[in-house]
Amino acid sequence: MILIGSDKIGKTTAIQELSKHHKRGVVNLNELKEWNIQHKTQPGLDVEKYLAEKALAWPEWEKKEAKIKKRDENQQRIYE
Repeated sequence: MILIGSDKIGKTTAIQELSKHHKRGVVNLNELKEWNIQHKTQPGLDVEKYLAEKALAWPEWEKKEAKIKKRDENQQRIYE
């Protein structure tokens, strides 16, 4: 079972209760990611590289998003 949702809504609590009822283990992807990064496994190194590249691209992405938002606001004013 995969449980996806917003922060702070009780996903962890719900999945822990389900795991007790169904006698199943729980894998937390954030913990799995951190373990692999800390232990320098190949998946951990790959994730670390991906996150570093994403961080480098972030300022450029924010600029593009700001331009799109400004364009949309200007178009909204035209239609009003």
